[in-house]
Amino acid sequence: DPRSSAQPQMSTDSQPLFKEGDVALCLHGTGLYDVRIMEVKPPGEGASHGQHLYKVHYQGWKKNWDEMVQAHRLRRRDEEGLELKKKLAEEMVSSGRREGKRKGGAGG
Repeated sequence: DPRSSAQPQMSTDSQPLFKEGDVALCLHGTGLYDVRIMEVKPPGEGASHGQHLYKVHYQGWKKNWDEMVQAHRLRRRDEEGLELKKKLAEEMVSSGRREGKRKGGAGG
């Protein structure tokens, strides 16, 4: 399973892995999607379990898809992250699954 083989980036100190304005990839359902980091909340705020929380906006999707996520769902938008995104998309196509979100629609 490529989702489990790519270990999430982990912070070795109290610094967040991403900052506001960063572009990243976020695991949602069975796919990785392009996101922009809109906000970073420090550990201890909300249900963060001692980790930073990141408000993400899915690129090209309505704001109602924005959500707070932990770092384990985020990947850098680098060669490794893009390769994982491609693998997951190919798996989704080969398994007959459709993406869980419809652009501009009510989702589902």
